[in-house]
Amino acid sequence: MPMCTYLSDTDYTQPTTDKEINTLLAEVRKQTKCDWRVGEEIYKCWWYTSKRYTLYNHTRGVEFQIVNFYRPESTGSIHTNVDAGYIAAYFYGLLSQLESGE
Repeated sequence: MPMCTYLSDTDYTQPTTDKEINTLLAEVRKQTKCDWRVGEEIYKCWWYTSKRYTLYNHTRGVEFQIVNFYRPESTGSIHTNVDAGYIAAYFYGLLSQLESGE
């Protein structure tokens, strides 16, 4: 089931701290001519820092679909905040599909 949210023109438009995601995001926007956005949340504890990312795809108006990722290590079904590797893999797959013309 798709999950959607409403974002303003300025929500999640700044680059993330992950250079690979920023590069892939720019390429995906260029290739698809769509407004993709990546939200970054940084969780800090006294002994570690964790970064999680959320991927948004513009549908219409101010509405964006939140991409839900499959995580085999989890028993739950909703995984919108994920590690950078999930976002990068999604972008690589999308770019590969666009390049192959499928």
